[in-house]
Amino acid sequence: MPLWWNWLLIVAFFFLTLHLRTRQIAAEEFDGRPRLSPLARAILNLVGVAGGIYLALTLLVDFLGLDLPPRVNWGGVSFEPLAMIALLISLLQPWGWELYHRLRR
Repeated sequence: MPLWWNWLLIVAFFFLTLHLRTRQIAAEEFDGRPRLSPLARAILNLVGVAGGIYLALTLLVDFLGLDLPPRVNWGGVSFEPLAMIALLISLLQPWGWELYHRLRR
């Protein structure tokens, strides 16, 4: 599969996740006060969840004394592995939440 196809899938998954988060946030009650748009709240939520997961993973790696590479190259992009894992988990979280609610019904 060509490299651009991988990036296209990643970007599509990112926007589908933001759409799902936006739908979940828009479904919450509105009490008449000014608030952020559902998209802005979805992005803030995604970054906040990813940051919390990153901190937890960092503490876990330090506690266990694991030796991880500082940077990983994939498709010409260099990134920190724990940050990518945290972002991936935060992108998967709303899908798991949606599945949980559908199975509970």
